[in-house]
Amino acid sequence: MRVEKGSAAHDLLGIWAIGCAYAPIALALISFALWRNPWIYVLSFIVIGARMHAISILAHDTYHRTLFRSRRVNDVLGMYLFSFPLGMRFLSMREKHLEHHRLVGTIDDPDRYYWDWSTEERARFIVQMLLSATGARYILWVTRTLLGRPPSSVPSRRPAAPIFKSSSRNPAELIKLVLVQCVLLGGFAVSLGWVWYFALWIFPLISLAFLLGELRQFLEHARGGQLMVFHAGSVERFFLGSFNFHLHGFHHAFASEPWFRIPEIEKVALKKEPGIVLAGSYFQELMRYLRGVPYSAFSPKQANAS
Repeated sequence: MRVEKGSAAHDLLGIWAIGCAYAPIALALISFALWRNPWIYVLSFIVIGARMHAISILAHDTYHRTLFRSRRVNDVLGMYLFSFPLGMRFLSMREKHLEHHRLVGTIDDPDRYYWDWSTEERARFIVQMLLSATGARYILWVTRTLLGRPPSSVPSRRPAAPIFKSSSRNPAELIKLVLVQCVLLGGFAVSLGWVWYFALWIFPLISLAFLLGELRQFLEHARGGQLMVFHAGSVERFFLGSFNFHLHGFHHAFASEPWFRIPEIEKVALKKEPGIVLAGSYFQELMRYLRGVPYSAFSPKQANAS
């Protein structure tokens, strides 16, 4: 059934998306509460980290105010349901993301640091992803952000990303973020125990969710900042491309379209942005990079050639 942007079903699909992001987290936490053993913990950790990444994608949709019809609903839920629970500011992150859309693929892209990895930097890339998987990169990123210093990669000649100077810095927003985290801590304290706030919320957030976000941002603008579209299966969509994010190149062509409309705009998106790369799976693209296949080896319509 075709759902039009701005129809009543638009909001229903927004509610459904929230359920798809949060219900697996709730199920994982309930499962661990009932069966506290290492295997259930590992499974819960993976599910929570993956769905946290999905929540960050919904935050992205509220940056564009496309998840719901109401601008106000997008802003409120973007803050309290999608950004603050993940320890992210909302206003400055939205401003930074919109700059990314304006400057994508250029040296001034505020997200260039995530995708601008040359094939000669593969070893450093692997080390950085491993550091992200441990949570060390997230802690370093937060520390340097609080100190007003740019995020750094692993020790190398690779330049650090410049700090994005947002005009939307709001001290009250940081207070609200802390209060939301306190509510989460309290919820864990009265249910599983306060220690599990760190083991089943903070740790998945700063390790797996952060890793998936970095990996996705690299892949969706790989090959020198090109716009990518992936033929992703259900597993890849669960971990990396939730809510049609595997069609990210089409989103860049028409950023005002809601997530459920992205598959329908392929033809007009390719007409507007003929340089969109039609790739295979996320995994295939990652393996291509790790094998050292140069970006110049592919034209946009030859992405599936090995």
